[in-house]
Amino acid sequence: MGPVALASLLLLLAVCTTANYGCTKSGGTSTGNGGTTASGGGGATVTGGAGGSGAGGSDGGSSGAAGDDGVSDGAAGDRDVSDSRAPCGVPATFAWSSAGPVLSPKSDGTHNLVSIKDPSVVYFNEQWHVFVSTVDVNGAYSMAYITFPDWDHTANATFAYLDQTPALRGYHAAPQVFFFAPQHKWYLVFQSGPPQYSTNDDIENHRTWTTPQNFYASEPVTVTQTKGPNGGWLDFWVICDDNLCHLFFSDDAGHWYRGQTTVAAFPQGFGEPVVVLRDDANPGRLFEASNVYNLRGSNKYLALIEAFDAGSNYRRYFRSWTADRLDGDWTPLQDTFSMPFASTANVTFTQQPPWTQHISHGEMVRDGYDQHLTVDPCHLDFVYQAFDRASEGLPYNSLPWQLGLLTKAN
Repeated sequence: MGPVALASLLLLLAVCTTANYGCTKSGGTSTGNGGTTASGGGGATVTGGAGGSGAGGSDGGSSGAAGDDGVSDGAAGDRDVSDSRAPCGVPATFAWSSAGPVLSPKSDGTHNLVSIKDPSVVYFNEQWHVFVSTVDVNGAYSMAYITFPDWDHTANATFAYLDQTPALRGYHAAPQVFFFAPQHKWYLVFQSGPPQYSTNDDIENHRTWTTPQNFYASEPVTVTQTKGPNGGWLDFWVICDDNLCHLFFSDDAGHWYRGQTTVAAFPQGFGEPVVVLRDDANPGRLFEASNVYNLRGSNKYLALIEAFDAGSNYRRYFRSWTADRLDGDWTPLQDTFSMPFASTANVTFTQQPPWTQHISHGEMVRDGYDQHLTVDPCHLDFVYQAFDRASEGLPYNSLPWQLGLLTKAN
């Protein structure tokens, strides 16, 4: 661990209580193991809840100080992160503003990249840390690590290719990063076929990620039986409450899964996953790229899942749900293309014509960086992937995915 990371960690430990497992800025979260069976909206149905422990590819924190969070005024403005903020509750509707791309692929003598995609974002030690999938001209996937001080200076971002990290050579994609406070370690979760994770004491040292480990010894029976002939588990997402850690993922066949283990046992102990939502008739409406967050001050969780359907002219967008518990019932919030969490129907592009027709795989800008994945509903931003309109119709792995930034405008 470098001296900067050590100093930041000591500061973190000094201000966080053991019971809180880190610097979350939201109120308490609720937990429970009761089974659930409920109907979902938009054709999706909940077919199983959690009982005991369980958990299970298409694509192949905050500084703790009050004040400026590093997002430009044109994006999200200054963000007061003190606990005295009045809660905003669950947003009833979403409207967004976006300019053009903010991060683009960067090539060198040994990396000829077509795209960067699947971002995961934290703010720590006065830097933004962004982990992405990369795709090269041969269609090969890997990951990259991008850092910069604020969203006005992304053109000069530091770009590191994670296939140069000995432990991360080969196929790894769709990363998620967070600080697991009980172990004082950073976790990078990704798909390598199955879900895997790597850990690091210092997020700023991209060369010290550990050798990837599996969450599962083999594909769970539930996934094998449910995914169908064309599905496969992918886009893995970890979020914890005070007692349990949950692993959410999709299968590209209209099913959304969740499994769990205890905070004490994490990252081990995941058992058989359950199917949380399903849409067998229109599987594109429960596609992939799910995110789940704790909404600060509301005792609610927000789930986002990427979708496409005939009503969207097969353009990518995000549907949303809320729940009182991570293992509870998920109630539709904004879940159609015309009334979405985010689609081109509710995004105003400041550059005309709009640079893209898609809002695809992304990540909320969090109100912290630990395993609780808290976001502030008073100040929402969403980093997303998209490609320019001129590239419509290209083969999927030839699409020039770049990253854009949505800022909530209502």
